[in-house]
Amino acid sequence: MKTSQIRTAKRKTWQAVSRFIRTRDPLCVTCLMAGKQTPSTEAGHYKHTSDKGNAQLGGNEVWYDARNLNGQCGTCNRWNSGELDLYGLYLEKTYGFGICQELNKLYNTPKKWTLEMLADVRAAYERRTAILQRNRSTNEIEHEILLDILQ
Repeated sequence: MKTSQIRTAKRKTWQAVSRFIRTRDPLCVTCLMAGKQTPSTEAGHYKHTSDKGNAQLGGNEVWYDARNLNGQCGTCNRWNSGELDLYGLYLEKTYGFGICQELNKLYNTPKKWTLEMLADVRAAYERRTAILQRNRSTNEIEHEILLDILQ
């Protein structure tokens, strides 16, 4: 497997995941926790998922987990280091107590992503983005995405 294939697959998968997150979360989740309504322009991570320059398919279980990725404005995500205190509060409010610990555990669980796995993740997030764009009713969206996740 060529390094360029790996990089291309990761980039395309991240683009699909990021597009889904920004479509799902039109407002910055950390600004919302601070009582502000700021448009989200980026997909921010609770636990950073960088390769640290590793060209091999590697990583961990949290890389493409939508719970670890949420819409953020550039100020929160880049300039304020993700506003992790507010981010953690948002995660607990949205997913329940223990989500931060679960994401930390997944972060520390190594996973070797194959090209096939990346293609499957990319396709799933492309479907979910299409669902969001088609349906604007929250209940319909959540139901249809849940059905897609369970497939």
